[in-house]
Amino acid sequence: MYACKNELEVVNPESETVPLIYAILDPSIEQQYIKVQKSYITESSPEDYINNPEYIFYNPSEVEVYLEKYYNNNFIKKIIPTIDTINTSGSNVKQQPIYIIGKSDIISSGEDNKYISLKLYVKDLKTGKIATGNTKLLDNFKPDKLITNPGTYGFASSDSKEISWYSIENGVVYNPIYRTIYTEYDNNDNFLRFDSVDFNLGHYESKTSDGLEKMRAKFNTESYFLNLSNQISINNEVKRKVVNLKIIIAVAQKDFLNYIDINSPSNDLNQEKPVYTNITNGLGLFTNRFTFSIYKELDNETLNEIKNGNLTKGLRFY
Repeated sequence: MYACKNELEVVNPESETVPLIYAILDPSIEQQYIKVQKSYITESSPEDYINNPEYIFYNPSEVEVYLEKYYNNNFIKKIIPTIDTINTSGSNVKQQPIYIIGKSDIISSGEDNKYISLKLYVKDLKTGKIATGNTKLLDNFKPDKLITNPGTYGFASSDSKEISWYSIENGVVYNPIYRTIYTEYDNNDNFLRFDSVDFNLGHYESKTSDGLEKMRAKFNTESYFLNLSNQISINNEVKRKVVNLKIIIAVAQKDFLNYIDINSPSNDLNQEKPVYTNITNGLGLFTNRFTFSIYKELDNETLNEIKNGNLTKGLRFY
């Protein structure tokens, strides 16, 4: 949920083109990104075209991208994204146009998330065809008081630990993560860098989308320290110091879960998997999530275990 790869197979550009749209809005962060690419309805081979950005990405002059905001079903405004470019990942780096809107474009002071809905339009200016998507924002989410109350947080005082919460309306999948943030110094105490390690507890699905369902993620606390030892390399030229712990819980809707389930790789070579989309006249995903996060200080018992415990003492935390 916290990161989702978007891959596109490109084929004969003379075939019918439909937009492939990917956007997960999150009103808890400052910037939102919308990706719009080309997909083709064809039986031709992609080999001759896959390395040509012209056949993968729309030029911004070829499409019109905008959103409409509604509050309690009443039209509020039209939102025009700004346009930037990013480098794609992989062996063949390409410049991909990306459409950006801000948090303030989505929600204003005094508004309640759950009454906000957004409609996305992508118009192909050559053909006049319009692809659309709709999403209703999730309400604000907070876990139990053990996390939100002031005070330190720890993993060393017991053999097991849990995070618990009540589900929110339309929030179906929950992904809790512990992010340990630390600094690195050389042996002369010169600062080198900030770094972090995620301890991802996985996805938890509610039984319904009605909300108010008691949910929990329980784990063995030794696995927290084992995760540190597995993800941080031993380096005798480096000393480390814990800064704090960031607790993250990302909440997403059913359509996000459907997209992940259907588009994830399959081990069955004979299975022809369906393509999930919630885009009308296009392909892809337009949805939203809400990301709760809070910073906590680790308690002394946990810090001592990181410094001196059998699993992590070789990492040179002090």
